[in-house]
Amino acid sequence: MPHSAAAIANTHLYAQVDKNLYSRITELETLAQIDQQLNVSLDFDHVVETTYRWALQGTGANDGWMALCGLTEPGSAEPLLKIIAGRDKGQVLSQSDPMVVLFLARCSPVEGGAGAARPKEASAQAFPATKNNPARLAIPILIAGKFIGILSVEHPTDFSESASEKLKRNLPPLPAGADSPG
Repeated sequence: MPHSAAAIANTHLYAQVDKNLYSRITELETLAQIDQQLNVSLDFDHVVETTYRWALQGTGANDGWMALCGLTEPGSAEPLLKIIAGRDKGQVLSQSDPMVVLFLARCSPVEGGAGAARPKEASAQAFPATKNNPARLAIPILIAGKFIGILSVEHPTDFSESASEKLKRNLPPLPAGADSPG
């Protein structure tokens, strides 16, 4: 009897390993497709639209946007975040939006400031669904550790942890000069 229990446990373990391996292979194939599409053109608009489209697909989101830092308002040190892809393209995000406040506080140190910690990698932040708002999953867009924008995706219900990881892994680097949206 103990041998059959061990055999059953091993079968379940192998099935789980196979499932995890298949999931990772699928994700790597997706990354290869993203890379292939991005290499078609180094045009900034193409890269932005491809990145946004893959973020929606990879997380199962049905809406969202991508915003990049632009010039600051006169007399303000806070960068303006202008939506460059997705819903409300062309609009400037509200500085009072909780997500904007969070990312600006966490990722936007003053240039050359002593001891200003710069994140080495982007980490997604989940905002749970509420009665009036969909769930949002947002990730800072970084170039060489410098915060240049936010990618946010939305879904009617909360995102899974795997969606957060996929968003983090599938966010390709933007080309140099991307911190100056047109």
